Amino acid sequence: MERTIRVNGKGSLKVAPDMLRVSIHQSEVRKTYDEAYSASSVSKAEINKAFEELGIDSKLLKTSYLNINEERVSYKKNDQYLTKKVGYRYNHEMFILLDLDHEMLAKVFDRLSKLECTPEINLSSTLKDPESSKNELIGNAVKDSKIKAEVLCEALGVKLGEVKEINYSWGRLEIYEDCAVEAKMMCTGKGMDMSFDDINLEDTVTVVWTIE
Repeated sequence: MERTIRVNGKGSLKVAPDMLRVSIHQSEVRKTYDEAYSASSVSKAEINKAFEELGIDSKLLKTSYLNINEERVSYKKNDQYLTKKVGYRYNHEMFILLDLDHEMLAKVFDRLSKLECTPEINLSSTLKDPESSKNELIGNAVKDSKIKAEVLCEALGVKLGEVKEINYSWGRLEIYEDCAVEAKMMCTGKGMDMSFDDINLEDTVTVVWTIE
């Protein structure tokens, strides 16, 4: 019977971000469903126009979430807490990926802050080419597995043989690092005085080796 050893390897990597994900959240309450839907469309058009004025293609702005639900409020009557409908609230989540350009980022924040629809803005740093980082990460994980396997074999007094099997989950690796920035943090056209932490990536791989 062939003898094997199964070892989990962990890869880690720090990468400097070169792109930003600008997330935009818009939410308002209107009396009717149709009015809420219309308000959502008007706000989206206003945001699209703002990006176009900055020379950024508004088609790059993508919707990640949109819903319209009843908006209810609580009130107290005869020592009982009740709810009543006050209208419909829409929630529209959008995002756009931009180069990590401090000067352009300042212009985006400044322009969006002046919109009548007053959207909420959040930033996440990311990478233009995540696949190359992911491939390096997998390589680091395999190397870590081999190092651990060699240590175990030396301790057991056996010899590490050939690779028998490699198990790896090829799922999507999300590469986003949230940035604690608020829309009110404006600056001059010279850019924003901000620095972004490296993105810490981790992944695992399982390698089965034969032992002699």
